Amino acid sequence: MTLHYDFPEISTIDDVIPHIEGASEFIVAKKPWGTVINYVTNLPATFPAVNSFEAAIRRECRGLIFYPDGRLMSRRFHKFFNIGERDDTREIDVSRPHTILLKLDGSMITPIFIDDGVRWGTKMGLTDVAVQAEVFTSTRPQYEEFARHCREGDMTPIFEWVSRKQRIVIDYPQDNLILTALRFNTSGLYVKFHDMKLLAGMYNIQVVDVIDHDEDFCTTVANIRASSDIEGVVVRFDDGHMVKLKADTYVSLHRAKSLLDNERDVVGLILDQKVDDLLPLLPDQDRTRLLEFAAAVFRDMEGARAEIGALLEIGRAHV
Repeated sequence: MTLHYDFPEISTIDDVIPHIEGASEFIVAKKPWGTVINYVTNLPATFPAVNSFEAAIRRECRGLIFYPDGRLMSRRFHKFFNIGERDDTREIDVSRPHTILLKLDGSMITPIFIDDGVRWGTKMGLTDVAVQAEVFTSTRPQYEEFARHCREGDMTPIFEWVSRKQRIVIDYPQDNLILTALRFNTSGLYVKFHDMKLLAGMYNIQVVDVIDHDEDFCTTVANIRASSDIEGVVVRFDDGHMVKLKADTYVSLHRAKSLLDNERDVVGLILDQKVDDLLPLLPDQDRTRLLEFAAAVFRDMEGARAEIGALLEIGRAHV
């Protein structure tokens, strides 16, 4: 079990397809402008420990994009995990050179090259969220210039789109497209953070923040877990491998918000009288939405009770 392994070389789609054939967890989506390979669920056998080329390739299937002729266009982040989530992330060798970066709570975005133009896409390509990023870049030509520069160097710039239009948990008052990584397509190697920041600075593009820490790593972990205003951090080693660590408050908030996505779950919370426990975890907008929904449920229940009572009275009158 090792966190650090050699990233597999990928030149064409044929380097990938044989290693995911028959695995329902992966999708190969053909678009007019290319093909996207992405994983859609994470089963116990989806991402085994990397002790084979196939296992390494599978971790790359996180939004790989290929041109219509099969050449690799874009290589996003490889699949990586939380500290302690798996056997290969339980013991982290922090003596290796590394940088601790702020984990942004947004959507991953990279350029997509269609004919002579530059579009912007999420892991699944041209989506509604990606359109938001496109509107943002339409008045900031440095993003397209930077994308074209990276393409000439066979690199993929990986951004995070943060916006109130696409809020997950953390509130970002200002729309922004923030550079989080720069990766060589064929080799899969990541550009070191310092070099990436220098290059981005030439194009006036914001880069993800570094988390400064003077204490030992265990204390750093404890402090991050106790944070209340961030999603968490990514520990990025100079060889490109990474682990992530989320704040406990964020995890609770995310779980709470996830419950709101399913009406049946929300009704269950209301009937089980657990709404009061959930309210302190939610942002104002979601708290208001939940309270209004709970009030509507109780009104419907009261209306149903009254209607059933009236029917019973009618029934008794005819006995």
